[in-house]
Amino acid sequence: MILLSNHSSSLPKKKIQIKPIELVSESVASTTKEDTYGTLTEKIAEKEKELEELNQRIIANRQSAENDILSLREEWQNEKEQLIQEAQQQGYQQGFEQGKKDSIEQYLHLINEAKLVIEQANDDVQKKIEQSDEVILQIAMHVAEKVL
Repeated sequence: MILLSNHSSSLPKKKIQIKPIELVSESVASTTKEDTYGTLTEKIAEKEKELEELNQRIIANRQSAENDILSLREEWQNEKEQLIQEAQQQGYQQGFEQGKKDSIEQYLHLINEAKLVIEQANDDVQKKIEQSDEVILQIAMHVAEKVL
């Protein structure tokens, strides 16, 4: 084991002393406090000004966003109304075309029925004429005998 006491003699000895502290004079300390207070007051004022500017920008940005929202809402409303009108017009046009098509089909159907009725009437007339041929011939002969 090594004893520390034996080694202490070989090391150089240091002298331990207390150094005096220099006190700052009161005038310098008060000036420093005043300077620090003034600096802090200026910084607070600057930060308050920055805060006010930020608040103004936030208000301006918010107002701009609200205006954009209103503008977009109006555009959407106009587009919605336009689409509704287009859909109504398209529906009206489709209905008109469908009605026109249906009426033409009905008209053609009625014309075909009328043609059938006319053909049947012509056939009936022809049959009556054929059935009446003999009667007409007899009447004609009877008139001819009277005339002669």
